Amino acid sequence: MLPETLKKFDMFVDGGSFLGRVDEVTLPKIEKKMEELQAAGMLGDVDIDMGYSKMTMGFTCRENTASLFKLLGQVDMAGTGLRFVGAYRADGPGSSVVKQEIIARGRLATLDLGTANQKNLTELKPEFSLTYFKFVRNGETIVELDFINMVENVGGVDLYKDIRAALEI
Repeated sequence: MLPETLKKFDMFVDGGSFLGRVDEVTLPKIEKKMEELQAAGMLGDVDIDMGYSKMTMGFTCRENTASLFKLLGQVDMAGTGLRFVGAYRADGPGSSVVKQEIIARGRLATLDLGTANQKNLTELKPEFSLTYFKFVRNGETIVELDFINMVENVGGVDLYKDIRAALEI
């Protein structure tokens, strides 16, 4: 069996499509913060789950789009909606298209204007610091992380439900 590979994609910012203007998306890296612990009586170190590291998402846009510059004024931490939609398919008999989405929210943290010359296409590279992340495959939510509202849902299991209940939130 051959792996599913990205065939086509689109990138949306605050609901607007960037089809034909984005040629690369840097997808978020999901990284658990772990802290080593070797307490009394323990034979060796174990890692304690301390939440998640900061997540970012960016892309390369082939024009200096005014709407991206205006996001520098965003003051709401959860602010800008981002959505990557990809059509993946394995190259083989009977393979079907798999829709994968990353739905995220965050604030514009970096706007790299690159270099300007007449021989190369424009490269505007925004990068967003995320507060929300959701990975959906063919309509099924696989992972949902909402840092502000203390939601960690993995494989349909709400891992923070009891903690939110204990805190009465």
